[in-house]
Amino acid sequence: MLSLSLVAPRSGQMHQIMAPELAKQGQMEAAIGNFREGLRVDPKLPGVHFELAEALNASDSLEEKAEAKHEYETALSSNPLDEKSECRLGAIACQTGDMQGSVSHHTRAAQLQPDDSEALLGLAKDLIEMNETQKEQGLLERAVQGDPTNLVAHFRLASVHRLQGKTADAKRELEEYQKLKDMKDKLRKIYQQMRVQVMERDSEEKSR
Repeated sequence: MLSLSLVAPRSGQMHQIMAPELAKQGQMEAAIGNFREGLRVDPKLPGVHFELAEALNASDSLEEKAEAKHEYETALSSNPLDEKSECRLGAIACQTGDMQGSVSHHTRAAQLQPDDSEALLGLAKDLIEMNETQKEQGLLERAVQGDPTNLVAHFRLASVHRLQGKTADAKRELEEYQKLKDMKDKLRKIYQQMRVQVMERDSEEKSR
């Protein structure tokens, strides 16, 4: 970042690097602005459409969420192998009731990356919504294998086992879910404390 700020401070890459740092500090408007500026300076900047879409999708604004969909589509048109954009478009389609679109995007994402737990979990959710649960267990098991830390996959798998009368399997998945959830909660508190410490340190340095 330092080298780039010296040789190309107004480059698209510099804006692309600065945006996530601003987002980490909670300055989402500034982050989105930097992504936009990066695209203005270099419309072909790799990965920036997806990153802008992620920032827009996290917004509370309905207009920005709608724009996020367009940015995911643009990212996908630039890189047809972008399984993450396929996953996000699948989730957006599901939220708007377009289940066929959701299945299509999640299926495509799973084809691009067979071990992508997000795609597998998304497809499993689609099947549940459409009352087609025959393949649900297999998808959830693959999701857990691809990402053993996937809380939602463990929880849903526990529900499937419980419905099948597999009490021991349901208990095992539920225990794993609870263990991971507790760990995630502890890490969140640690990160919050670290962030407060960094902000306090920065404040002290500025006041000197």
